[in-house]
Amino acid sequence: MDAKTFQVLYEDAVKAIKREQLSDALSALKGLAANLQFPADSWQAVMIPNALQQLTDNYRMLLHYWEKGVDDPARKAMYQQFLRQALEIADNYYFAQLLEENFSYFASVWKRTHERASAASGLSEKFEATFASAPWGKEEAQMQHLRFADATNSIEEQQTMAAALFLSTLEVFDLNKLQILLEGAVSAPPKVRARCIVGALLLLIKYAGRLRFYPELEAQLTLLQDDAAFVDALHKVQAQLFLSIQTQQDNKKMREDIMPELLKAAHKLKDLTKGDLSNLAEINEAHLNPEWDADGEKSKISKKMHEFLEMQQRGSDTFYSTFAQISRQQAFFNDAANWFMPFSYSNPIFGSRGEAYSSMDTVFNNRPVCDTEKYCMVFMLQSLTDEQLQNLGNGVRKMSDIPEELMDTFDSGEEELQQQIRFYLQDLYRFFHLFRFRNEHNNPFKLDLSLISYPHLRPFFSSAPIALQFANSCFREELWKEALSFFMVIPPEQRTVSVWEKMGYAEELWGFVSEAVEYYEEALRLHPDSEWTLRQLGRLNVAAGNYEKALEFYERLEALCPEDTDLLLRIGECYMSLRQPKLAFSVLYKADYLQPEGKALRALAWCSLLSGNTEQAETYYSKILTLNPSASDYFNAGHSAWLNHDIAEAVRRYQACAESSKLDFVAPDFFDNDAWLLKEYGVTRNELLLMRDAINNKLN
Repeated sequence: MDAKTFQVLYEDAVKAIKREQLSDALSALKGLAANLQFPADSWQAVMIPNALQQLTDNYRMLLHYWEKGVDDPARKAMYQQFLRQALEIADNYYFAQLLEENFSYFASVWKRTHERASAASGLSEKFEATFASAPWGKEEAQMQHLRFADATNSIEEQQTMAAALFLSTLEVFDLNKLQILLEGAVSAPPKVRARCIVGALLLLIKYAGRLRFYPELEAQLTLLQDDAAFVDALHKVQAQLFLSIQTQQDNKKMREDIMPELLKAAHKLKDLTKGDLSNLAEINEAHLNPEWDADGEKSKISKKMHEFLEMQQRGSDTFYSTFAQISRQQAFFNDAANWFMPFSYSNPIFGSRGEAYSSMDTVFNNRPVCDTEKYCMVFMLQSLTDEQLQNLGNGVRKMSDIPEELMDTFDSGEEELQQQIRFYLQDLYRFFHLFRFRNEHNNPFKLDLSLISYPHLRPFFSSAPIALQFANSCFREELWKEALSFFMVIPPEQRTVSVWEKMGYAEELWGFVSEAVEYYEEALRLHPDSEWTLRQLGRLNVAAGNYEKALEFYERLEALCPEDTDLLLRIGECYMSLRQPKLAFSVLYKADYLQPEGKALRALAWCSLLSGNTEQAETYYSKILTLNPSASDYFNAGHSAWLNHDIAEAVRRYQACAESSKLDFVAPDFFDNDAWLLKEYGVTRNELLLMRDAINNKLN
C-alpha cells in the first residue's frame, strides 16, 4: 500500500476510535487489512486478521441484542473494550506499513535483525532487535518483562534496552513496553531508572489522547502519585525538559556571544603563560579573572566564562553545536544503537586503542558529560599517536590540580539520578535533531513538554509549593505559557501579590491583554499602592483605547509619584486623546517645569496643534528644532509651519525629515498618519499632493 493511502485510512481509523465511532473505524481497518500483509513468520500474520474478523462479528452481535431491546449492563464496558481492540489492530497494521517502506531506517533495521543467523548477542544487536520489534503479544510481553528485570543483566544492557523500548514504542504504540518502562522508573538502579522514567513520560505525552482506553495504565499512574521517589524523579525530568526547550537558544548564544570571547581568552592565556604550564593556579586565575581591559573594568572574557559555567551548572547542553559538526563526520553515529549504548573504551569502534584513550577519564570525572559527548571527545583524538595520548593523559592529570575554589564552580551538586536524567535527555535531544535517518514526525521534543498540560500528569504537580517553583523557573526563562500553567495550580486564595503580577505579565507577553488586566487588578486589590501594577494597568488601558480607565490608574499613581515627569506625560496623552486640551496643558506645563527641554516640550507642542493654537505650537517647535531634533520633530514642525501659512518653511522642515530618515524621495503615504489633522485645518488632498511634489523637488 502506498504511504499516502495508508496514512489516510490509518488516521481515519484512529480518529473514529477516539470519537468512539466503532463502525467507521472497522471500515477503515478493513481497508488496511485488504492491502497490507504481516511477515509470514510473525504472530500477527494469522492473529490480527482473525482478531479483526472476530471484533467485527462481536460488534454485530452487540448491535443485534441492542436492537432487540436486551438490557445488558456490561454493554458500555464491552463497547470500550471493542474500541481498545480496534486501536491495537490499527497499531499492528501501522507496524506492517513501516516494513513496507523500503527506504525507512526502521524497515532496514527489522530486515537486518531477521537476517541474522543467530540470536542477538552484543548490545547493538539486542538494541536493534527490541527497537524494530512488533507490538508484543501476551507471551512475548511476559518473556521480555522477565528478561528486562533479570538481575544478572548488566546495568549497561538494561540502559540500552530501556532506550530501545522507548524508541520502539515511539514508532508503534505498545502498552507492554510502556508498562515495563513505568515499572523500571520505580525500581531500577539510577542509570536505568533515569532512562525508564524519561522514556515513559515522553510516551505518555505522545499518546495522551488514547490513555483513556487503558484503565490499568490510568490506575498505575494514580498509584504512582503516592510514590514520593517517583514524583521527585518526575519533577527532575520536567526541569530538564524545560532546559531542552532552550537548547537552540542557548547554543545560538554560545556560537555568537560566548565562544568568540572564550577564543580571545585562549589567545590571551597563551600570551600570559608563554608556553609555561607549570603554575596552574596562576594560569587559572589569569584565565578566569583577567584584567586586560585598559580602563581597569572587569573583562568581558571573565563575564562570558562565568556565563558559560552558569549554563553548564543549570544543565544546558553547551557542546551541542560542536557535537553536531563532529557527529556528521563519524559513521559511528549512523546507527541508532550507538547513540544509546553507554560509553565504554572497550567499544569495538575504538579497536586496540581503547586503553590509550582512557586518559580522558580524568576529564570525564572532573566534568561529567553525556555518553554521546564522550564518544565525540574521543573521536577528536583519533589523529593522535599513542605517545601523544599518553602525554595528553599526563597533562590532564596535572590539570586535576585546579584550585579548589575553581572546582567548586564546576561542581553542580547533582545527585546521580538527576545527572543521569540530564545526560539521557541531552542524548535524546541530539538524536532526534541530528541523527541522519531521524523521523521528523516522531520527534518528542516538538510536543508540548509541559507535563502539567496533560490530564494524567497534572496531579503530580498538585502541591502549591512545587507548582510555584516550576512557575517561577519558567517565568525566568520567559516560557510564558508554561509559567501560567503552573501558576494556575495555586489556589486563588493562596496567590500572593507577586504571583498575580507575574500571571498578569505572562498573559500580557503571551498576548492575552484582557486576562492580564484581570490578574493585575487582583494584584492591585491586595496591594493598592503598587506603583508597578498601577503603571501596567494604565499602559494596557491606553493600548486598548480605554483612556478614562487609564486615567483612573495614572491619577492614583500620580498621588504616589507627584513629580514623575514620564507619568505626567502619560496623563497628558490621555487627556489629549479624550479631546480635553485644557486638562492636558495643566499636567504638561507641570512636567515641563520639572524637566525643562525634556519630553514635555514635544507633548506641549503637539497638544497646541491639536487644540488649534498654531502660534503657540510654532513657538514650541522652533525651540525643539534647536535641541538636536529627530526626524519626527522635523515632520511635526513641518505641520506647524504649514498651518501657520509658511509653506516654504514647511517644505524645508519636511525635507529635513526625509534626509534624517535617509530617504531619497517621499512616498505617497508620507502624510497618511497625520492627514486627518491637516484636513481638520482645511488642507485639501490636492495641497497634500503639491506638498509631496515640492519636497521631492528639493530632494532631487
